[in-house]
Amino acid sequence: MSTTTHACEVGRLCYLARLMVPASSRLSLALFTLSLAWAGPAPAAEIDSWTGRYDARPDVARPLDRLLGARLRAGVEAANGTDGACDTERLYRSVKHELGSLPVLVGHAIAEWLDGEPVLDSRIVPFEASVYRDLTLLDGPSVRLRGLSGTIVVDDHVIGVDKLGHFFAEGWGYFERAHLEGKGV
Repeated sequence: MSTTTHACEVGRLCYLARLMVPASSRLSLALFTLSLAWAGPAPAAEIDSWTGRYDARPDVARPLDRLLGARLRAGVEAANGTDGACDTERLYRSVKHELGSLPVLVGHAIAEWLDGEPVLDSRIVPFEASVYRDLTLLDGPSVRLRGLSGTIVVDDHVIGVDKLGHFFAEGWGYFERAHLEGKGV
């Protein structure tokens, strides 16, 4: 199935779904979505790794490693302070702080930080040029209101910076449950 055919099929399904949802429910959904939009800025919701995937881009594995390593080292150094030692709670708080998230490790804070690092050459596809461009507010309220996050090239693979946020946030969650709470893997 071609991309165009697939997009047409998705569009038809979205149209049919709108026909099956009563107007009052659509209005309620629209009002709820607008209230979320007025609540303040929100981090990007999705990435578009399809558009521009063959564009020549630098591999940023090494700069990414240096950036993340520097943040983790800064967290350890801040936790150790002047006495050169700290307790584990202070270490955990300090590392989370350096990764941009307190009190819990949240992936979107990491993704926003990485999107803003010029050395990573993060590419954010404008919504109007993205694979999501035909989504209406009712079809995709999150992506319409929150926009797109960037992609980078790591070891010749295009990945979304949001995946790095997921890696740290989910990894921390597993560490917390398995190690700190003693629940095992």
